[in-house]
Amino acid sequence: MIVYLNILFELICFLLALITLTKAGKKWLMFIPYLFIVLGIELWGMYAYAQKINSNVVYNFYVLLNFVFIQFVLHKICTITTNRDRTNVLFLFIFTLFFVSEVYYFGYKNFAVKSIIFSYFLISVQCLYYFYTLLKQDSFVNLPQHAPFWLAAGILFHAIGSTVSYLFYDYLVTIYLELGIPVRQIIFVFLNFILYGSWSYAFICKYRQRISS
Repeated sequence: MIVYLNILFELICFLLALITLTKAGKKWLMFIPYLFIVLGIELWGMYAYAQKINSNVVYNFYVLLNFVFIQFVLHKICTITTNRDRTNVLFLFIFTLFFVSEVYYFGYKNFAVKSIIFSYFLISVQCLYYFYTLLKQDSFVNLPQHAPFWLAAGILFHAIGSTVSYLFYDYLVTIYLELGIPVRQIIFVFLNFILYGSWSYAFICKYRQRISS
């Protein structure tokens, strides 16, 4: 199954995090438990699908976890703005309110699709502003070796691609039903390859920076 590739990408990224980030500092160490949880959720989702178990509760937890963790990454590792404390708190408050409202209104057993689209929109805005401030700053930054740049690049690409995929969900499902082509699964495999590939390279950049200093 093509979805096994997602697990492979996550596993490789998790193992690289174990190898390269153990001495990188507390902020970077947070990738290890996060990737471990994501890997567990992915495996549970496959098991639940095979057993015809409703896994939306677990995936709703992932929606919230993912947004909170990305806020942590953008706040603690990627410099967004001089007022990033207020920005992150505001975005967390707005998203949490939106997420709780959707789960309450539609029920926790239904996937919070509007919340995940909204979360990716907010994340995309933050990443774009990060790149804007990165390009505007006076000091030179070696982007090919700048770990935060690759973290944000993977996050942005994944967020925009996922948003488009969710917005055109019905159309992609129609393609699958009529032509038998799992376009949506292929898209998400590609997006996960970009995300975890970018993060893996960021881990390597951070490791090289640490051992060379």
